[in-house]
Amino acid sequence: MMIDSFSTFLKPDWSFEHLMSNMYMLHILVIRREHFFKVGRMRIECNGSQDYYLALRSAPTARHVGHIPLILYHWRQIPGSTAMDIDAKPYAKIAQIRSLTHAIKQT
Repeated sequence: MMIDSFSTFLKPDWSFEHLMSNMYMLHILVIRREHFFKVGRMRIECNGSQDYYLALRSAPTARHVGHIPLILYHWRQIPGSTAMDIDAKPYAKIAQIRSLTHAIKQT
């Protein structure tokens, strides 16, 4: 079986509404340390979706959300990863729902 390690997923410009429907940032997310501590630490029940949880919590109060229109990262697709099979880690889907539910309650 050939594994495609370089499928391109070009991300759109910043949109909180889009983020509420899809964790399109994936693993590339950088926030200031002070902002991280301001929005609060991670929640154990969101493990498996910690990047989505952090994006949803930090975006509404961020001073600026930027978009770098370059390909800077490739997500490896290996057997057992969600990059290859979205159903590989069912707990991650549950954690995404928890992250989104928490964000909706906060807005």
